[in-house]
Amino acid sequence: MTTAVLVASTLVASCGKADIGEGEPVETDSITADTTAMLTQREGSPTCKVHIGFKLLKGTNAQRLNDSLMHAGILVPDYLANIPASAKGRQQALAYFLARYVDDYRRDGRLILDQEPGYAGLNWEYSATTEVRRYREGIVAYIAHVHTFEGGLYPISQTVVRNIREHDGHILSLSDILIPGYDKTLLEEVTEQLAEDFQADGLEGLREKGLFIGIEPYLPENFIWGDGAIRFIYQSDEIAAHTMGEIAVTVRLKDKNIKQWN
Repeated sequence: MTTAVLVASTLVASCGKADIGEGEPVETDSITADTTAMLTQREGSPTCKVHIGFKLLKGTNAQRLNDSLMHAGILVPDYLANIPASAKGRQQALAYFLARYVDDYRRDGRLILDQEPGYAGLNWEYSATTEVRRYREGIVAYIAHVHTFEGGLYPISQTVVRNIREHDGHILSLSDILIPGYDKTLLEEVTEQLAEDFQADGLEGLREKGLFIGIEPYLPENFIWGDGAIRFIYQSDEIAAHTMGEIAVTVRLKDKNIKQWN
């Protein structure tokens, strides 16, 4: 059996560097969903194991916030984006996710077996666990740790973050946060910080070390917004080879560069 293993590079902020801190824990409830499904009815059939642990926010506006999170692309693949009206309640939503994932496993697995009867990479695993922390007043970061193995050369690990505004449940994008035009300056700061973290000489130095090969630097929408700083998270394989793991970079974000809202 193959077990998904998290491979990530941990960038620790040293003295003087921007840091978002550990954040404050947020009171939550939890719902879980688990299943083990056989690919065929034959003895010794490959199996697919799925586990989901989904945190639910409590307190004021909890229902609105939780409804927003269930449809925010936290779980990968994003089966919940088009969940049918018949799936009432959050537990049923997770059950729907499991059913879709297992259906796709059986469809894809049987297609593979038809082409390669002896193929051994069909013991799939999927795990998604979540946590909620407050790094900035009025905003909570909903963080999902998703690990999958679907054959292939290696498991895939992802950290998926959504920053949700507590008073109305709005999922924040960079365009909601940054004043117009600041994204270009912020990208320069991110590139410079990455160069420092990897002891590289600018963008060309980063490319020599295996980052942004064949692509231009960009700001991912996967980020944690803290008080005075922002941490961007590039997934494994996103801007560098899989062996380099997940890459996180933290830079300062001053109030003058942030939009104001009521």
